[in-house]
Amino acid sequence: MAIDEALMTYADPVVGGRKTFPFIVAAVVGVGIGAYATLANSGIYLMEKYNVSPVDGSVIASVFVGSTNLAPVVGGVISDTCLSCFAVISVACAACFLGMLLFTLTAIFPSLRPPSCTYSPCQGPTTWQFAILSMALALMTVGLGGTRFTGAAMGAAQFGDENDRDTFFSWYLVAMYISSIIGIVGIVYIQANLGWVLGFGVCAVIAAVGFVIFLLGNRYYRHPKPQENPLVDIFRQILSRAGKRKAASESSERLLCCSKVDDGAVEPQTTIECPRARGNMPSMVHSIDIHPSRKHICVAGGSGGTIFAWDLRWQQQPIILSGAGVSGTSQSLSESDVWEVQYDNHTLSSSVTSAPSTKILPVMMCSEDGILAVLEQDAEPIELLGEPCAINTFDIDPQNPSEVICALEWESIGILTRPRMVAY
Repeated sequence: MAIDEALMTYADPVVGGRKTFPFIVAAVVGVGIGAYATLANSGIYLMEKYNVSPVDGSVIASVFVGSTNLAPVVGGVISDTCLSCFAVISVACAACFLGMLLFTLTAIFPSLRPPSCTYSPCQGPTTWQFAILSMALALMTVGLGGTRFTGAAMGAAQFGDENDRDTFFSWYLVAMYISSIIGIVGIVYIQANLGWVLGFGVCAVIAAVGFVIFLLGNRYYRHPKPQENPLVDIFRQILSRAGKRKAASESSERLLCCSKVDDGAVEPQTTIECPRARGNMPSMVHSIDIHPSRKHICVAGGSGGTIFAWDLRWQQQPIILSGAGVSGTSQSLSESDVWEVQYDNHTLSSSVTSAPSTKILPVMMCSEDGILAVLEQDAEPIELLGEPCAINTFDIDPQNPSEVICALEWESIGILTRPRMVAY
């Protein structure tokens, strides 16, 4: 149903298409002319009309320029997640018009700016005068932030054909650069030679005309529903990973081994202290596995590539199979987090079959740096797989241990088939 509706929308000759281009571009050009002119000449206006020192004027102008570079990103996120592109552009055009109107009023009425300076020291702007100026700059930032990228996204949504989208983007960039040239050259010339009132007034009129033209094209626009922005998903993943690490660091420095009593309840039996990684930092445990036949032998994987095992019959330090920077470690296969460990019944050799009960059997592990390998006590590790992304988990087929399935970080699954091993 959703696909049919989308096809019907793009096939509708009444909405979308090339006829929407002049309406969308009118808003972008109307905002761009005033915004780029203000960007180019704001420092001079502050020093000439507000008696601001060159240093303070440069600082204010730099903050204004930096805000206009960040604001389009915020506008794009809002249009993708909360509001529609049409709503964001409408608010931005209205804000730009109000900002240019405030600039025009500050140029017309002397009470909105400090008196002209003839002799030093000059009187600076009062608090409310500077507040009005800051509000005008903020409104201009909102205007430019809500149209620069959002206008391109809205225009692209009007076309169903990729070639038409490419054509739109080309002409959209041409219109945007033309508006910047008109603002930086033409409007700045008017402000410098014909006066600030006329320069700001022309920008306000252009912004108002562009806003009206944009609203008149509303009946021709396609209005796609807001979707989740990739940046929001990235931030969510970062916060989720940080929360998991914090929870792990608080709860996984020790392993509590328990046993059942006669009434079915569970009571603590012993506590195992995890080995510390490099820099004497606590090792966080991410995975633990119990030997399928020797229930008193366990293996665990944690941070810093640490993999260790122990025999619960003897209260001693764990036997470290791998770990970056852990004292007494003979090998270090990985320096990142080990997400899962499992005993490997596939890797059989004469040393394993004839090993005493205290010998740690082969262990398979996967890590954050994309390594899938098999480790064996007093033997070189066998690297089975190396990927450019994290391997989050894996599972060994109990019926056919030569086959291993892995879940990768990039929402993909890998299947590994190993050659059969024969015990001698």
